Amino acid sequence: MTLFRRTLSRLVGVGGTLGGVKKVTAQKIKYDKWCVKPTIQPLLNDIHHPLVLEYFLRLHMKNKNLEKLQSENLPFPPNAVDGSPFDMVRWNTNYRDELDTAEFLSEAIRKLTDSHDFRESLVLKQNTKEWSETDKELLEMADEDVKEHVESIRSVNGDVDRIMERRLNSEDIVGASSNVWNCSVVGRAGGEEASLFAGELAEAFKTYATEFRGLRVKTTTAEGDADTEKIGSLGFDFEVSGNNVYRYFHHEIGVHKVQRVPVTDAVGKMQTSTATFTMVPVLDPVSVNVHEEDCAINFVRGSGPGGQGMQSSSNCCVLTHKPSGITVKCHQSRSALGNKELALQMVAQRILADKVKQQNSSLHEAFNNQWSSGERSDKMRTYNFPQNRVTDHRLGKDYPLTNFLDRGSGLVLVHDELNALNDLQQLGDVLLKHIEGDFGSVV
Repeated sequence: MTLFRRTLSRLVGVGGTLGGVKKVTAQKIKYDKWCVKPTIQPLLNDIHHPLVLEYFLRLHMKNKNLEKLQSENLPFPPNAVDGSPFDMVRWNTNYRDELDTAEFLSEAIRKLTDSHDFRESLVLKQNTKEWSETDKELLEMADEDVKEHVESIRSVNGDVDRIMERRLNSEDIVGASSNVWNCSVVGRAGGEEASLFAGELAEAFKTYATEFRGLRVKTTTAEGDADTEKIGSLGFDFEVSGNNVYRYFHHEIGVHKVQRVPVTDAVGKMQTSTATFTMVPVLDPVSVNVHEEDCAINFVRGSGPGGQGMQSSSNCCVLTHKPSGITVKCHQSRSALGNKELALQMVAQRILADKVKQQNSSLHEAFNNQWSSGERSDKMRTYNFPQNRVTDHRLGKDYPLTNFLDRGSGLVLVHDELNALNDLQQLGDVLLKHIEGDFGSVV
């Protein structure tokens, strides 16, 4: 995975609009507390983004501080974000597998910094009277040391990339919500020509999914449903399943504009039509772990129907889940222990419901305008047949139309570019959250 080994000093953000959608532009990192010295960052830019190395340096520093507190039997500092007590078990769960890599990189960067600083001092001395043959030999040795330490850092690229990929995946709430997605392409503005174009897009998407991404596709409908029939257009629905469906398809959500002479036009006049692509997850049950130690548990007398035994004994469980603030009251069982277990299940169900709501909300907020619109001005991509050109308005790039829709082959490059940009933006956000949160035990 080479996307983290780019020569970049800026992360990707969102800029102005072009073609009705926001164009991808560059945005500077809002971080100025670098442990990685600016003088050596250029030596490592072709290996990792500076923020990746900063993450490992800070993580190693945090671990050394915790080890010192442990050895001296001193209390751990509270979570830097919410002030909650530090949890060593969760710390180990979140970071233990990354500590060896962090230690290795910290030592390698320290040695690189020392060698580079020594080399720079010799370079400054080079044109003075104090310069000697011994200094010349030392400079050659320093050059070799710098190269050796850079290669040492490069040698753990695989470990670093796996950790970064895991960090990104752990933050992708919507993408991780399901491996099965219902997709739909609907002709909008342009009547029959729009429906024909929608059918072409649907076929391209389905072939692209199976041939280039190794996904499974199942056609679910071939007839327009009630909503699409209202606007006189035909909807093409299909289900895509497998790993990373959202990653490879969410860039298609929105309005696709086509400019060409319809085969149905006897006059030969060029027409502009649109089709929209949407996708929604088929949500899988999510395993929600509610830890009893995270809950405030009280037992009180029950109320309501259930008999004298239910109302006279303190077996009703009132449970508050501290991280989420959810409080439930359970007195379905005559057993206090039984009510406690049921209460824990009720909290888990509430948390699951909130997660599902967040997932749907994220999708809705991100794509609401594209879903509700089929206007020509809202296009995210334009297919211009007379000019043999496809323009992706988010990237601001043109691609040859020839073979672009043939098996969906043109989507491979576009999606790889958009995913690389998105990954860099997401990676910056994720790493800054951990760094600025001082690697608290609750992430």
